[in-house]
Amino acid sequence: MKNTMESKLQPQAVDMEEAVLGALMLESDAFSIIKDFILPDYFYKDCNQRIFKAIINLNKRRDPIDIMSVVLELKSLKELDIVGGAYYVTTLTNKVNSANNIEYHARIVYQKFLQREMIRISSEVLNDAYEESIDIIQLISSTISDFRKVENKILDEGTSDGIDEVIDKAFDAMNYAKSNKGVLGHPIGIKSVDDYLCGLQNKTVYVIAARPGMGKSALVKTIFVNLAKQKIKVKLFSLEVSAEKFMMNIMSDILETNNRDIFQGNLSDLDKLKLRGRLEEIKNYMDIDDKAGIYISYFEKKVKKAVKDGCQVVMIDYLQLMNVASSDCDPKNRERQISFLTGNIKRIANENNIPIIQLSQLSRKVDERADHRPALSDLRESGAIEQDAEAVMFIFRPEYYGVKTDKKGNDLTGLAEIIIAKNRNGETGRAIVRFTPHLTKFEDYNNPELTPGLPETSTIYTENQTDNPTF
Repeated sequence: MKNTMESKLQPQAVDMEEAVLGALMLESDAFSIIKDFILPDYFYKDCNQRIFKAIINLNKRRDPIDIMSVVLELKSLKELDIVGGAYYVTTLTNKVNSANNIEYHARIVYQKFLQREMIRISSEVLNDAYEESIDIIQLISSTISDFRKVENKILDEGTSDGIDEVIDKAFDAMNYAKSNKGVLGHPIGIKSVDDYLCGLQNKTVYVIAARPGMGKSALVKTIFVNLAKQKIKVKLFSLEVSAEKFMMNIMSDILETNNRDIFQGNLSDLDKLKLRGRLEEIKNYMDIDDKAGIYISYFEKKVKKAVKDGCQVVMIDYLQLMNVASSDCDPKNRERQISFLTGNIKRIANENNIPIIQLSQLSRKVDERADHRPALSDLRESGAIEQDAEAVMFIFRPEYYGVKTDKKGNDLTGLAEIIIAKNRNGETGRAIVRFTPHLTKFEDYNNPELTPGLPETSTIYTENQTDNPTF
């Protein structure tokens, strides 16, 4: 088998490589057509790899790309003779008449590279599998990792932006945020929280954590509905609550009626008609997957499909209910399992250019403390969860612990704090919001006595409070 494979010619399309390089030197705008999916290593011939690297250098400096500039660049790199001299570079332009078909030719080069990568990995696996001393579990894991790297090349299809492009994009982002009242990403619909987060931004992982009963699922439902109302397509992986029950809570929110009436079916025909009409307006922007105990492979496959169908935000309720295959991680080490999950969720957010919100449990240590306010160390298996997230938010409701007023006598009934404990894109602090249990809904709350702000400006509690809270 090994000899048979070695005797075969590696997949290649040298004539297409030459046509691509020739087209790049014929038309100055041709590079922009293929730069997002072709890298130098994708070329089979070494000399063609070197010429393409020279072209990339010229593009980064925004210099013209033509025969003369490529020859001079190769000469400055002391690689002109290695590629066959100016004569070889010149002959490349004879391979094509224009750049009209450059993407087609480049795609063939790309496909041949992927074929070679598959052959390389498969050959190594085949050889290793014959070894008596091989750890087969480790081999399977490393093979999956290698194939994923090839898959990533398909997903990424791009070179890094030059610094000038990065600067331009940063200014574009600032201008966009200014024109959208300071919100850079997708607004979650709770202004006091959006002021901290600047909206949900792409390639970003957000964690919402709280003790049971604080309203994690209610906050997810609130954000889910708010996004759909803005015609932002959102997909929820509901691992704890069935899609039917989650939808019934959505109905309570939309109709602004007690969720008990929804669950008991106590709606008039007119209310049902109103509800159907309002759901009809947003249903195309909602997607709920309630499959329990999902693995990261299932999650990734479904996210890719959702993004392809227009999904802009993904939510997970909740992280600790996801499963990890024994081939991916030691089944007895929960911290490593969580690290595996959060690392891959972060990768999936990056590769699909979307924000992902994941809910997480908090440890019982919160209830044991005098003030009951959560901290980053309270996250279960907190190291990886905190590390892989750009923002971590906690939900705290004083009323849950029997605290009805603050130290100034302000009524805290129905109020909650969204504590932004980590925020790579801005300040940390607390937003004060209204929580309506019978609607399972969070919304803005405006009161000059309880103005959201940084810890030192909040009147709900003092940062150094250690006694049993009386507020």
